[in-house]
Amino acid sequence: MIKNETFKKVLIVSFILFVFTITYGFVLWNYDLTLINTYDYNYNLNPCTSENDYNFSSRIFVCMIYHEEAIINKTIGLWKGPDFEVLKYPLLESIKAEAVNYTINRDQVVLCFAGASVARCNESFDKLLIFDQIFAGGALGIMSSRLFELRERTGLFYSIGGSLLAYSAQQQGMVFIKTIVSCDTVNEAERIISESIDHAADTITDEEFTQARNAIISSLIDNFESNRQTASSFLFLERYNFPQDFFDKRAHQLSLISKEDVFVAAKAILDSKKMITVKIGRIEQCKEK
Repeated sequence: MIKNETFKKVLIVSFILFVFTITYGFVLWNYDLTLINTYDYNYNLNPCTSENDYNFSSRIFVCMIYHEEAIINKTIGLWKGPDFEVLKYPLLESIKAEAVNYTINRDQVVLCFAGASVARCNESFDKLLIFDQIFAGGALGIMSSRLFELRERTGLFYSIGGSLLAYSAQQQGMVFIKTIVSCDTVNEAERIISESIDHAADTITDEEFTQARNAIISSLIDNFESNRQTASSFLFLERYNFPQDFFDKRAHQLSLISKEDVFVAAKAILDSKKMITVKIGRIEQCKEK
């Protein structure tokens, strides 16, 4: 359940962002915002003049930030509600290979592969996150991924992308790979992607592994690059019941993962024979070819 102190911290950060938005908006619309009473939010709106300049935004921001905790404690901080238990999700049943064809009138065919992955708190999550950088891109970007290399090497795909951890949260996520191909090459594309899914983890190099792990560590600062991101990080810790020093220790925890750990975790979920294949397009014409 969400603790009051964490909720207040998130509200404070959100309030700072709100004040920035308000003051910036009044600068753009050439209005002077004069704070009469911080606690009552009574404002006097007068058109800006050359005498008062635009320094009002700085005055208002400093004044409101100085009182933001008192404002929240006096208003929203008093809100009470019933406690609730966090939902407990059962493990998904094993997925059996299945082909799903959906016919629509379009020139290209959308080809998707989907299989079961792990939840956010699963011990294999970080290991799969590292491999996800190698296979699908992640923090490194799609152009450095195995999937993009497959596109460059074969020339079969208009676009290709995916993730090993799509929608991973309290409940299990899924392996999801999506591409767009021509009707002429859909069968060949399906075969090549299936082979890549089954064998990509077999050929992880030391350079790929180190680069992927370092990319995740370098991206940790992004969790606090804005007020919105900082607020989201507070909620993230609360949602998964992670300790307050989670981000401080995250780089060290990732450094303890070996290439062999990543290989074992990836092989456990990457099996094209246990994935659903979805094709959307002029499927009957593809079969004829």
